[in-house]
Amino acid sequence: MSSSFSTSLSSTPSPTEVLEKIQHILSVLECPICLSVTEDAHIIPECGHRFCGDCIKESFRKCKNECPSCRAHVSTRRALRADEIFDNLVSLGYSAIVSYVVVVFFFILPLTL
Repeated sequence: MSSSFSTSLSSTPSPTEVLEKIQHILSVLECPICLSVTEDAHIIPECGHRFCGDCIKESFRKCKNECPSCRAHVSTRRALRADEIFDNLVSLGYSAIVSYVVVVFFFILPLTL
């Protein structure tokens, strides 16, 4: 009887596939304004886009009250909502991703070359 958790070499992702998945995850964590990992995440309720708290507040000061991604109008800066759950996920997930990348590049990838 085979286990659904069994793995084989054919199901092991290539280093390129791993990198693509990591890049996708990092892009989800990225602030569209500063292009860094989102810190002190804030959501615009009107459209659901997420930015660093400092980035979106500065954007509102300079470019009126609209979403930098989709230009949805935001009635007031007070409408912004802190996203503590996202911040917690980032703090847990980002360090795990970095650790995984280190293992792949320094230990696994050299074995495949």
